[in-house]
Amino acid sequence: GVVFRADIDEVKQRQVTLISGGGSGHEPAHAGFIGEGMLSGAAVGQVFASPSVETVLNAIRVCCGPHGLLVIVKCYTGDRTAFGNAVEQARLEGLKVRMIVVSDDVALDPEKGITGARGIAGTVLVHKVAGAAAARGDSLEEVERVAVEAASRMGTLGVALTTCTLPNSRGGSSRLAGATVEVGLGIHGEPGRDTVPFPGDTAADELADVMVDGVLARRPAATTSPVALLVNGLGATSLMELYVLLDRALASLRARQINVVRAYVGDFMTSLDMAGVSLTLLPLEDQGGELLPLLDAATDVAAFPASTPLQQSINVRAAPPAPPRAELSCSVAVPPQTREVLTAISAALVALEPQLTEWDGVCGDGDCGHTVRRGALWVQENMDRLCESPHAAALFSTLADGVSTSMGGSLGALLEVGLRRSAALLSSSSPPPSPLSAAVAAAVAAVGEYGGAREGYRTMLDALVPAAAALERGRGVQAAARAAAEGAERTRAMEALAGRSNYVEKQLMEGTPDPGAMAAAEAFKAAAAVLQG
Repeated sequence: GVVFRADIDEVKQRQVTLISGGGSGHEPAHAGFIGEGMLSGAAVGQVFASPSVETVLNAIRVCCGPHGLLVIVKCYTGDRTAFGNAVEQARLEGLKVRMIVVSDDVALDPEKGITGARGIAGTVLVHKVAGAAAARGDSLEEVERVAVEAASRMGTLGVALTTCTLPNSRGGSSRLAGATVEVGLGIHGEPGRDTVPFPGDTAADELADVMVDGVLARRPAATTSPVALLVNGLGATSLMELYVLLDRALASLRARQINVVRAYVGDFMTSLDMAGVSLTLLPLEDQGGELLPLLDAATDVAAFPASTPLQQSINVRAAPPAPPRAELSCSVAVPPQTREVLTAISAALVALEPQLTEWDGVCGDGDCGHTVRRGALWVQENMDRLCESPHAAALFSTLADGVSTSMGGSLGALLEVGLRRSAALLSSSSPPPSPLSAAVAAAVAAVGEYGGAREGYRTMLDALVPAAAALERGRGVQAAARAAAEGAERTRAMEALAGRSNYVEKQLMEGTPDPGAMAAAEAFKAAAAVLQG
C-alpha cells in the first residue's frame, strides 16, 4: 500500500517531496519516517517483498508536485526494478522524478557479482539529510546531490545472534543455534559473509569492534573526518544492549582519534524479531560542509531522535554528603546475648540460601536466597560494630544501615524501614514497658504499611505478624518462633495477593512456601534456640 503525509497536497506545492519504501517487516522503516523534514510518503509491500510497480507509481503520483520528487531506494534487485519501472512510467506521464540507490552495506566484496552492496540502516540517514534539504527549499537537483553525497560516503555492517521468524512459519531458521554469530547478514535474514563463535561475556565489546573495523576498512574517509554514528537494533535487541554497544563503539572510534559528533541509537530498520544490531558511520566532512546541519535540522518524525551534539565526556559527581544524623538517645540497653543471637540468625540464613533460591525460583524471580545471604554476611562482617552499639536504638539503626547497603531489592527496603521504625520507637522519650517486643511490633507494622501487604497475602508478614503477636502477649521468643513457623507453613496453600508471586498462577506454587516468610521463621527459630539455652 501507499502511506503519505496527511497534508501532502499542501506540502508538494511548496517543496520537493521524497518517497522511499520496500517490503514490510523493517519497521519503523519506511512509513515511520514520514513527516516534516524527512519522507513525504512510502510504498510498502508484503513482508520482505518489494511493492508492486503499481503501488510505487501510485505513491509517486500522490506525492509528486511541481517541484519534483526524489525516490530513495535500497539496493535490492526487487526494489530497484519495481521503483525504477515506476519512475520510468512517471516520467512518461510528465512527472519530474529522480531516483537514487543506497548501498551502504560493507559486508560484501564490491568486486563480487553484479548485485552490489545492499541498502540497509544507513538509508535512514539519507532520508534525514535529503528530507531536511527539501524542507529548506532546495531544488530537486540539490536534494538529489545531498542524498547521493551521504549515500556514497556512509558504511554499515551488521551482526546477528538469530535469524528472524517469518509470519505463519513454524519458527525461525535453525542456521544460528545460539553458539554462533553471523557477521554481515542482511535485513531479510539472508546469510552473512562470516560465521564466528559467540564471544560469551565479551560479546558486546568484540562485536562492536568487528563492526567498527569492518566499516572503516571499506570507508577510509571516516578515519579523517568527524562522523555521525547510528547504532540500529534489528528487532529483538534491547535498548540497554544497544547502548552498551554504543559505549564500546565510541571508545573504539575515539582510540583511533575519530571524532564522533552525533550518535543515534534505537530501532530504525529492523528485520522482524532478529536479535542483532548494525552500525553505520557517516563521514560529515563533505564538500559543502552541510551534512551535519541537515542531520540537525528539525523534524517531527517520532522514530528519528533529536540530533544534538554528543557529550564528549561524562561529568560524574559524588553524591552529596548526608547531613549529620541526630544522635539517638535511648534508655534501653543492648540485650546481653545480642552477639550470640545475631551469630545464630546470620549463620542459619546463610545456610538456608539454596532452599530460599529454589522456592523463589518457583514463585518469584529467584533472588531471595542471594538477597538474604548478602544481608546475613554483612551482619557477620560487622558483628563487633553491632555489639558495641551504646543502646538498643543504635543497634536497630546500624542494622538498618547494613540492610540498606547490603541487600537491596524490595525485601531489603522493607526490612530497612521496619528497623528504622523500631529505632525511632526505642529512642522516644518514654519507651514502652516491653521495649523489644514493642520494637518488633513496630517493625512489622511499618513493613505492612509501606509494602501494602497484610497477613494472608503470602508474604513474610504471614510469619512476622503471628510472631509479633505472640511477643506482645508476653508468651516469649519460643512461642513467637513457633507462631512464625506455623504462619510460614500456611503460605504453602495460599494464593499470592502481593509481590511477584501475585503474577504466578496458584497451582504452579501449590506446596511451595513463601521464601520471605520462611526466612523470617528461620530467624526466629535461631534466636529462640539461643535464648532458650
